[in-house]
Amino acid sequence: PELSGTVTASFAIATNGAVIASTARGLGSEPVESCIARTIQSIQFPRSESGSVARVTYPFVLRTH
Repeated sequence: PELSGTVTASFAIATNGAVIASTARGLGSEPVESCIARTIQSIQFPRSESGSVARVTYPFVLRTH
């Protein structure tokens, strides 16, 4: 499909590396935003060396060629 724009994902990573909350907004396509948020939720990151929850905001730029 012809889908392009920026999706801003916000998520929190627990001290054990698990993603404990994830949202994605900005594209205007709820199915795509939900898919991105679910995919991020399934990622396992390395354990935190600082011992605190990491909060991340990351823009994904989608383009067609």
